Amino acid sequence: MRKIAVAAIMLAGLLLPAHAQQGKYDAEDAAKKRDAETLDKQYKTILQLTDKTTPTKTDPWQNMRGTQNEPPKPRKN
Repeated sequence: MRKIAVAAIMLAGLLLPAHAQQGKYDAEDAAKKRDAETLDKQYKTILQLTDKTTPTKTDPWQNMRGTQNEPPKPRKN
């Protein structure tokens, strides 16, 4: 019985400092949350300002292929 009581006291002694440290970071968390919200607003604003008329799919090989009526260009060695 004595071993269990000593183990419980030691366990409580280890848990109390960890419990005491949980409240220290509230100001930093609030600042990080504010920064994240500001960054999200800026991101959404930039997305709205981007030109949506540009084609989303581009063909990087478009100049290498010929049209349907024209044969493909010969390769240069």
